[in-house]
Amino acid sequence: MKSVIVARHAKSTWKDKFIEDIDRPLKERGIFDAYDIASKLKEKEVVPDLMLSSPATRALHTAIIFSRLLDYPLYRLAIHSEIYSANLIDLMELIERTSDEFDTIMMFGHDPSFTNLVNRLANLDLEKVATTGTVKINFQIDSWTEISKKKGKLAFYLKPNRALNSV
Repeated sequence: MKSVIVARHAKSTWKDKFIEDIDRPLKERGIFDAYDIASKLKEKEVVPDLMLSSPATRALHTAIIFSRLLDYPLYRLAIHSEIYSANLIDLMELIERTSDEFDTIMMFGHDPSFTNLVNRLANLDLEKVATTGTVKINFQIDSWTEISKKKGKLAFYLKPNRALNSV
C-alpha cells in the first residue's frame, strides 16, 4: 500500500505589497494552524517516509513545523521548485517519479493545484482544500508508477480547529 498526504501551506500574509509572492511569510494564525494540524497527525501516528515542499516561504515554513512535530529529520525535507507553479499533471508526474522505497509521501504546496490533485486522487469534489488543510489518501498499489491508473481512498481530511475523519 502507498499513501499520499497533501498539505496546503498555512495562512500567509499579504500585508507587504513589495514582497514577491514566493517570499510571502506565514501569518501568526498560520503558524498556530500548522502546529494544530501537525499535532493531530502526531496523535494519529502519521509519519511520512518522504516530505516534499514548494520553495515558497509559506510552504517551506509549514513543512518545517510539521517536520519538527512529527520528528521527521529536517535534512531529509526535499525542496522541489516545480511544486510552486505546478499544475495537476506536474504533481502527478512528481509522484510517479518517487522511488518505491517510500510508502508514504507528504507534499506541501499551493492551490488550486493541490485541490485538483486531491480531487483527482480520491475521486472527490472539494471546492478548495483549506489553508493548512491536510488530506491523506491511501492506494492499493505497489509502485508509484501505478498511481494515475488507480483511485485512492480518503483516509482523512484535517482542517485547522476541527478534524473531519473519513467520509
